[in-house]
Amino acid sequence: MITPSLTEQLKRLRFPGILETFEVRLSQARENALSHVEWLSLLLQDEIQRRDAQALVERLKKAKFEQEKTFEGYELGRYPLDVL
Repeated sequence: MITPSLTEQLKRLRFPGILETFEVRLSQARENALSHVEWLSLLLQDEIQRRDAQALVERLKKAKFEQEKTFEGYELGRYPLDVL
């Protein structure tokens, strides 16, 4: 069980990924008899994954793409065949 003081510490250290998955990972650790180090490693992996995902979202925002490009909407007929 996560305590209010631990919640505050995780917020202050800016570890929202750990805060989100703490209870689930705690249950997994108990069920699978994980060591403290294994459990901590899982929590840190969760945080890293969350940060990587957030960084990707931020990079996409900064890129300011007008719209998502796919080949489905691409008009191949606009170009001569020798170019393709």
